[in-house]
Amino acid sequence: DISVAMDAAGNSIATWYDQGKIYASQNSGGATWAIPTEICSSSCSGPSIEMNSVGDAIVSWEYWAYGTGQRILYVLLYDHVSGWQQPTTLYSSPDDKAQSTAIDNQGRVVIAWNDKINWVVQSIWYLPGVGWQQIQTLKTGIQPGRVKVAVDSMGNAMAIWPDAYDKKVYADYYKKDVGWTGATVLRDATIGYWDTADHKLAMDVQGNCITMWRADGIVEVKRFDHVSGWQDKEYLGGLRGNVSGFDLAMNSKGEIAVDWIELYGYWSKDYTTLINVEDLYAYTFPVF
Repeated sequence: DISVAMDAAGNSIATWYDQGKIYASQNSGGATWAIPTEICSSSCSGPSIEMNSVGDAIVSWEYWAYGTGQRILYVLLYDHVSGWQQPTTLYSSPDDKAQSTAIDNQGRVVIAWNDKINWVVQSIWYLPGVGWQQIQTLKTGIQPGRVKVAVDSMGNAMAIWPDAYDKKVYADYYKKDVGWTGATVLRDATIGYWDTADHKLAMDVQGNCITMWRADGIVEVKRFDHVSGWQDKEYLGGLRGNVSGFDLAMNSKGEIAVDWIELYGYWSKDYTTLINVEDLYAYTFPVF
């Protein structure tokens, strides 16, 4: 797996997994990448990286501790002035964490993960000059899917996740100086089919955010206004067939780009051949 992030000046860091090791390499906007740095030497998997606009970054991965049955969640901070810091252990359990990370322009980091063994969704914050805070539990008694997190420029955050146990999509809003405000149900998925693995989340610098997931062959959309909260559900896709995949991106102005593929079929004029078609769609709009 390869994960790449870029700051506002065009500097990039790439991380990848190769034969149990994780590497990182930097690019300053040119054609040449730096000699890779080994950041995990063995039994590692699932690296991902996020970077803010000034060039600070956070890398996360899992380390399989043979003989203990534990998967250990590690993180490594990159400071745009002083470079790579020391790896930190955050959490350990036998299950794959499927962690999600976000970092704002002040260097504040939030990480969230699921623990299907202990039936919890948890998170932790890093505050520059203070360090890692205590782990917080967002919800218990569920069978969570992959968690997604996003942050604004003021220290607020949003987390969303699906649950395979009660068939719902949840969200939890983190308000600076208040904390996580409690899980909210965005979709009661006992009605119709939905894809637990395919959901997206993005947040602008003011704290407005948008989340999407695939359900019943279309893409369902929910927007969050930082003043008034969650808005009514909207829909994208499903114009001619079932949505097979989609992606979401948002810039600092809150402008959104979405693309998706729709699969459908039709019979030839003589009704002897079923013709399958894949159409690619793209759509841009402001978050509000």
